[in-house]
Amino acid sequence: AKVLRHQGFRRVRVVVPGDQLTVAGVEVQISHSASLGIGPGVGFHLSRAGRTFWCAGAPPPVDVDGRAPSFARAHPAEVVAVCALGLSAGGVPLTLDADDAMLLAGLARARHLMPLQVEAAPAGLGALLFSQARALRRPPSGGPRVVVVPAGTWCRVRPFG
Repeated sequence: AKVLRHQGFRRVRVVVPGDQLTVAGVEVQISHSASLGIGPGVGFHLSRAGRTFWCAGAPPPVDVDGRAPSFARAHPAEVVAVCALGLSAGGVPLTLDADDAMLLAGLARARHLMPLQVEAAPAGLGALLFSQARALRRPPSGGPRVVVVPAGTWCRVRPFG
């Protein structure tokens, strides 16, 4: 905020996840996101006159942190924009990959998914620290059980929770 004010922006508001505000008739709800070492990140959900847009930012994978999927279920959006780089460090996933981005858009009942920075690849020092290879992912303890089902097979699923 200080940097923006120094640049001449006088009406700067610092927001945190969970904040709700209205600006020029647009309802803005702030969601959780992540940031790679720069501090906490936020996403924003915009709605006005029945139209909705959610920029989720760069949330962690859905099986690592459940706040983004919970927000998606509670706040439907016509368009979801999400950073889907699929970065991992040391085999630990840090950001969503394309599959998680589609899942998040599905939870938000989106008509359109706008992946952000999908073609960007880490370069220089970043290439040494981060990889875009799919890391081995295990479900969190106490969460839903992962079941592999052959294609074309029907099964009954009990709701979790």
